[in-house]
Amino acid sequence: MTRRMLRIGLLAVLAAPLVVPQVWAEGKPVRITRTNNQVVEGVSITADDQGNLIVVPEAGGRGAITIKAGDYIKVVSPEPQAVGALQAALEQGQIDRVIAAAPEAWQKNRFLGWGDEIAYFWGMSLLAKGDPAKAKEAFQKGMQPPADRKDQWLLRRGLISSYLAMKQFPQAEKELDSLDAKDPEAAAVVWHTRARLLAEQGKKREAVLQELKVLLMFPEAKDLNLRRESYLTVIKLLKELGDKRAGDFEKQMLEEFRQ
Repeated sequence: MTRRMLRIGLLAVLAAPLVVPQVWAEGKPVRITRTNNQVVEGVSITADDQGNLIVVPEAGGRGAITIKAGDYIKVVSPEPQAVGALQAALEQGQIDRVIAAAPEAWQKNRFLGWGDEIAYFWGMSLLAKGDPAKAKEAFQKGMQPPADRKDQWLLRRGLISSYLAMKQFPQAEKELDSLDAKDPEAAAVVWHTRARLLAEQGKKREAVLQELKVLLMFPEAKDLNLRRESYLTVIKLLKELGDKRAGDFEKQMLEEFRQ
């Protein structure tokens, strides 16, 4: 599902731009894609704890359709109030509030097309709290079906950050290799993330080269937070290596972000 994914200042590299939700046929805000690619639309939807769905196709409640767990691959439904509340809390830095409320919100909405987004907020809050082990579990919950492929990409990036924070480099590299980075912006994120992995392993020069790919090959990148992070990483690592070119990149960064 293409939905809003919040920019989080504490972990801007992992966040994603706000996206306008899709709107389907007027009065039919529910859309389920079944495993045979048949699409079922309706006016309301509920789910039990096992993931069985009940879809009401028309106003008035008649003709409800039951779709068994495992018989669908994607669910689009109206945004639950809990999602907006979690996002607002996270934007306000109330990460403890998110961590406390997210488990119940995820359980209630995981089969309604919102489990991945709730898990993303949950995992990001746990990372900000300094608990990467629990953050990893939250991100993994978000990747359970019927998670949206777009959100899976974001969840995997969060999972990589969790592994890096725990110094679990082989797992981080495996997840990084699994990321599909066909478009330029995605490739830039992968290079930046690989630089983080290399830096954590003490491979500073290799990390600098990855960040230089971001800076030199994508000068017009839309994600300015990513470019800023890449500059800061290059400057920091060059200084640690005793490379005088760190000063050149500092000047270049200041000039670019002065505009």
